[in-house]
Order: sequence, then C-alpha cells, then structure tokens
Amino acid sequence: MKKLSVVILAFVATLAASRVDAQTPRITGRWEIKELPDTHRIQIIFFRAANSMTGSNYAYTPLLFRGLTREQIVGAGKTAAHFDIVRDAGTFVCEGNFNNGLGMGTFSFLPDPSFIAKAATLGVSDVASSQLFEMALYEVGYGLLEALRAAGIGGLTGAQVVRMGTQGVTAPYIQGARQLGLAVTASDLVAMRVHGVDLDFAQQVRQLYPTASVQNLIELRIHGLDATFARNMRKDYPLASLGEVLVRFEHGISR
Repeated sequence: MKKLSVVILAFVATLAASRVDAQTPRITGRWEIKELPDTHRIQIIFFRAANSMTGSNYAYTPLLFRGLTREQIVGAGKTAAHFDIVRDAGTFVCEGNFNNGLGMGTFSFLPDPSFIAKAATLGVSDVASSQLFEMALYEVGYGLLEALRAAGIGGLTGAQVVRMGTQGVTAPYIQGARQLGLAVTASDLVAMRVHGVDLDFAQQVRQLYPTASVQNLIELRIHGLDATFARNMRKDYPLASLGEVLVRFEHGISR
C-alpha cells in the first residue's frame, strides 16, 4: 500500500507539471550580454515582442550561468555559445554568439512548475503559471519570499510579488529595512522603491530622527528632499519630530 501511495503521488505531481506546461505558452525572445568596461560586471538584457526589454547588471560570477565562461564572453573572435540562466521560477535556455565582450542571441523560457507549490509554503498563493516568466525575469525567487516571511509579511499573491520584483524589492533590501527598525508592509516596500528610498538614505535620516516612519521617508523623497535637509532641520529645530519638520516644509519653511 505504501508503495502504491508513492506511485500515485508521483503521478499526481507529473500530471500537475504537465498541466502547467500545457497552460503556459512557449515564451521566446532575444538576449544581449555585454561586459561593462573596467567594472568586472556584465549587463544582461532580455528583449521580447514589441521591443520591450528588461536589463540588469551583475558582478560576474560563474554561478550566473550554466555552460558559459567569462573567457567565452570576452574572447576575441566570434564564438558560438549555448548556456542556461537558471532562476528559481524557471530557466532561460540561450544560444547565440559572443565577440570581444558582446554577445547576442535567442532564448526560450522553461518554467519550473514546482515553484508554485513551494511559493505557497512561503506564504505566496495564487501564483499563475503565466507569472513564472516575470518572476524569473525579475528574480523573484525563494530568497525574496523567505525574506518576506521573516519580516512577517504573508498572505501575498503572485501579482504582488511580481510587482515587488519589477520595482526592485530584494531580500537584502527587506533585511536592511528591518535592521533599521522599520516596520514595513508589502505596499510600503513597493512605495519606498518607487519613490527612491534607498537604505543609505533611510539610515541617515533614522540616525537623525530615530522615530522616522516609512511614510516620513517616502514624503521626504516625494518632496525631493535629502538627508542634508533633515540634518539642517534637526540642527535648527532640535526638538521637532520629522513629521513636524515636514509640516513646516509644506508651509514654506525650509530652514
């Protein structure tokens, strides 16, 4: 009976995977990879229909690719390449050519259907198979989901975490916000990124105003204010809270 149960579970898992594959249209496109001069970094750009594109740059590490070396990327002369870019939600299967630090070619995306079930265990439900491409593209993976869970942020949907990925919310960003003592929600994280609240800025302001809230930080950025403004206001009005400082600014008192 136990052996039969194992066989049944394996069949169900295979069936679920095949359904995801059947429901997910084959996604293809073009890629471009180039070495950024004097930085030891590379830029990866994916192109899809209607010339839409998404790009990021990374410090080079062999872990970025499966089947591609730095020597192939920077080597002189045209070199054919077949390699994979592996993400938690799926794999970009790439082929093309490199020549002196610049490569280009085509890709096919292979979703990993097991990501959906694993995401659910980390508090993210309603992940559609069609969202796996975006999750892989914007590096929405287990690290991000685990950081969200550690921050007490649960009950999320696939659409919400994709939104976080597109705005640059990462596991280190969440961890950094928590280390600064900020109590963040899913919408806070997106708003902070949208309005340019980086961790260095948040740290500087929190050093001046230890009770500064997420909303205070966002309002500073909305008004185009930096840490220098906060420092000047702390010097001129040492007893005022950051909220009171912002009220003064909104009433035309900049110093």
